[in-house]
Amino acid sequence: MWVVGPLLLILGLLGWFIAPTFQEACLNSAFVVTFSALGWVGGMILSPDSDVEEKKFTGLWKGISLFASGYLLSKIDPLIAALLKPEAILGMDNTHMYRLVACLGSAILTAILTYVLRIYAFTMGAAKPPDEI
Repeated sequence: MWVVGPLLLILGLLGWFIAPTFQEACLNSAFVVTFSALGWVGGMILSPDSDVEEKKFTGLWKGISLFASGYLLSKIDPLIAALLKPEAILGMDNTHMYRLVACLGSAILTAILTYVLRIYAFTMGAAKPPDEI
């Protein structure tokens, strides 16, 4: 938490400093917030804290993976191939490059933070003591 929080803050502030207009700065913030929320959902799905959540998340995860492997992959594959060409990456201006990196970074950082908090921080006192012999 002490690492992820400042990194997310830096990502958010950079969006305001590199934006040429107020509208672009707001759009940068919207991207960071949206992808942070997606990272939060991803972190929660990866770290269920009860049997009930595990059953629900397993069904949800199956649905997401089915959608991603079928429809989404077939539609996004040409887009990803076009975006990963060196000409496309080198031709991006600073604002678009920031949005790409900030979206990926905020989603990954938030997913890691959510996972670590749910697995380690919130379950420290929940462990049952071993039975005495």
